[in-house]
Amino acid sequence: MYLMCDAFPEAGDRSRVVRTASRILSTSFECTARIAVVGVGNVDRGDDGAGRLVVQALRTALPPEIAVLEESGDAAALVQILAEHDAVFIVDAVHTQSAEPGHLHRIDARGGPLPAPFREVSTHGFGVGEGIELARALGTLPGTVVIYGIEAGAFTPGRPPTPAVTRGIERAIRAVIAELGGKTA
Repeated sequence: MYLMCDAFPEAGDRSRVVRTASRILSTSFECTARIAVVGVGNVDRGDDGAGRLVVQALRTALPPEIAVLEESGDAAALVQILAEHDAVFIVDAVHTQSAEPGHLHRIDARGGPLPAPFREVSTHGFGVGEGIELARALGTLPGTVVIYGIEAGAFTPGRPPTPAVTRGIERAIRAVIAELGGKTA
């Protein structure tokens, strides 16, 4: 299965019609997709900043053809990102109360509605879960949507992530790189 990346030339650059991402995804197909890695959260609220800290670390590790984005958790912004990409990997702090802080959850959002803890529990109010379900209802959910949820425990304003969540951040960085074929910039 081949996915196209930037199939249309960017404005002002008509000579470039196709740009290849040169990535092998974990499903072992060559990918020339429009790929985004999105970190969600608030870095000024302890563990809530985990997703954004992951993408900040990945920004220099991943090749430039992969969009590395930071979002506060706004569902409308996420719907737009989902509509514009062929594969989206979302990293966010979650509070399911079913795992210890730092545990890394992986959810394939294409497999059907998100499990209840990921739809109903959000530190952002109307956020990631609702954005994914809205994109699903609109028919704009891309072919690959994976959520990495780092189980959080403390959302104290002005504090850094807890040590357990810091370990979860490190696991998420390795997991995203592996999901993208293990290749870095």
